[in-house]
Amino acid sequence: KSTEEACANLNYVFATTARNRDLAKEIFSPKSSMIKSRNIINEGQGVGIMFGPERAGLQNDDISLAQAIVSVPINPQFSSLNLAQCVVVLAYEWFNLNQKQENSRVHQKGVQYASLIEVEHLRSTLFKNLNFSNYFWPKDKKVSLMENLTNLLGRLPLTSADVRTLHGIIKSLIKR
Repeated sequence: KSTEEACANLNYVFATTARNRDLAKEIFSPKSSMIKSRNIINEGQGVGIMFGPERAGLQNDDISLAQAIVSVPINPQFSSLNLAQCVVVLAYEWFNLNQKQENSRVHQKGVQYASLIEVEHLRSTLFKNLNFSNYFWPKDKKVSLMENLTNLLGRLPLTSADVRTLHGIIKSLIKR
């Protein structure tokens, strides 16, 4: 499965990385990422966490699809955790958070985040129309421009209503 397929029905995705990737995304600690996850899940929405392979971690293409990054604070001289360690740290924070909340369930009205399918459809529509209007110029910068736009859309906590609004804006601009 591709990353897009694996995350298609999720509304919010965290990517785990220790390295600075020059991708402007909100960075969460393990604990704060689990608090945000719980709040989103309490609203009936899907949350995912991407973990990369042992050797090199996640690729920028995968990270650009996420809305935020989870980074475990570790020694900057050796900024690496193996996959099992990273999973255990996040699982531990999730366990602790849910143990504390067990006796005091709080239901907050929140945001209905757009699914990755909705955002991917918006991205596809945007890219098709930007390509048609020759936005991706010069040609040798096309891949970089597309990655930047994918990252921009990925880090925005878009709602379904936001996605519909942006589709409407694109449609309106095309008519002109």
